[in-house]
Amino acid sequence: MTDWSFELELNHAPTNDELDELYEAGLDDCDVTTSPDGGARLSCDRAAETMLDAVASVVHDVRKVPGLRVASVVHNDDVTLGEAAQRLGRSAQNLHQFAKGERGPGRFPKPKNPAGPTRFYSYAEIVRWMREALGLDVPESNLELVLADMLIRAGVLADAVQRSPERFFQRAA
Repeated sequence: MTDWSFELELNHAPTNDELDELYEAGLDDCDVTTSPDGGARLSCDRAAETMLDAVASVVHDVRKVPGLRVASVVHNDDVTLGEAAQRLGRSAQNLHQFAKGERGPGRFPKPKNPAGPTRFYSYAEIVRWMREALGLDVPESNLELVLADMLIRAGVLADAVQRSPERFFQRAA
């Protein structure tokens, strides 16, 4: 087992009673912080086999408290090439050349919004490409956090339209 650290956004700031219920539900390994705008985050250190298992177990425990839900995983995956370059300690020009196919082996990750005036990329995909395509030892980025966020957000949307995400995936199989 590994201890995984991550942050989750809640659907609302918990009341004092809900805070007690969170603790009783098994969230003694998470701290709750609230913001003046009514938002709340859980900062967790959860032991599990994988990051995805850790996030899923916290989501499960939060659901034990009526009315409280995890709304998203806090991560900074959407980046411009300039932001990615800063995180990686490289020049923006270098990443632009990779993206245009002017340098490197090609197949640089595509932008998430190719038609937008400012293009955003997945930082996790850029890191994976640099490690695999270039063999560079750049800091790892956890794709499991990105996946967990997408699954949680899909569940929130499914609840909003009163559809079961499991039912969708059964039909899609």
